[in-house]
Amino acid sequence: MEEKLQQQEQKLKEATQHSKRLQKELQDCQNQIFRSLPIDVLTDATVSEEYFKIQDVCSSWVEGLPDIQKFAHAFTSAIEQSDIKLRFDVDGFPHDPSAAQSEYLTIAFFSLIWTEIFEPSLIGASPSDQRLLVELQDGLAKVKPKKDLESIGRWKADAANAYMSREGYHKAVADTIEKLHQRMLAFLLCFNFEKEFDLQDKLQVFKEDIIDPAAKLAISMSSTINHYRWEWYDGYPGCNVWKHDLKRVELLDVSTHQKIPERRFAGLSDKHLIARYLFTMFPAIFRRGGEGQEEVKVQKAVVVVHLLLPR
Repeated sequence: MEEKLQQQEQKLKEATQHSKRLQKELQDCQNQIFRSLPIDVLTDATVSEEYFKIQDVCSSWVEGLPDIQKFAHAFTSAIEQSDIKLRFDVDGFPHDPSAAQSEYLTIAFFSLIWTEIFEPSLIGASPSDQRLLVELQDGLAKVKPKKDLESIGRWKADAANAYMSREGYHKAVADTIEKLHQRMLAFLLCFNFEKEFDLQDKLQVFKEDIIDPAAKLAISMSSTINHYRWEWYDGYPGCNVWKHDLKRVELLDVSTHQKIPERRFAGLSDKHLIARYLFTMFPAIFRRGGEGQEEVKVQKAVVVVHLLLPR
């Protein structure tokens, strides 16, 4: 009798172990099916291409504006009135701002775009919802068993897409874009231009060619499984730029208003001083790597400099 009971207990133990193996295999199958679902993966090439277009069109749009009367004083006043958060001190700029009108206006406009579109964890989400999404994602990285970067990325993508499916989300995005439009209008109305132009038509072009693509890119970056981050390389006016910095940034010469090609510095050592940093006009984008992997540079930052080498 006792022997029979032991045999039954052994069979029950084996059945339990078999059941656990089946459950694990089922879970593995479900995970495999989930991983094979057609989730939109944003490629680095697409991010780089779309971001470059936004930079290029923004710069061209600003260059098409007429000259501004008494620009140096007007710009400082307009920044204060419009509550635009620049990442450098205008008063500490070592050059006459009038000589860099295009660069100043470009960073002002992109700062507005950054604040309303790219800086939020999800455009159109309320500040409290943004904080919740970020806190949940950070918390997911701490739970056990430990989640890999891809699993966290899939949760991020699902959470963002679920949030965007909520009633009223599209209106929230439209309201954000309208708010940005009104802030830009208020900023431009602070200036006296040398020539008259149709301000509303000009802003409509900005919306269609810059704001709308920027919003689309921001939404894609928030709802993909990839993890992207921005890097401004904040310095201070006058700090040194060495040749080895070209691995991280592109240089724009404040005197010529043109980007400086890397071949311009061919033959120089990495420790050669080549320029003085003035401010970052467009930040860099990086994609976080997996476990034990370095992050990937998607797009270099564009920094405005005073070139020290002979032209």
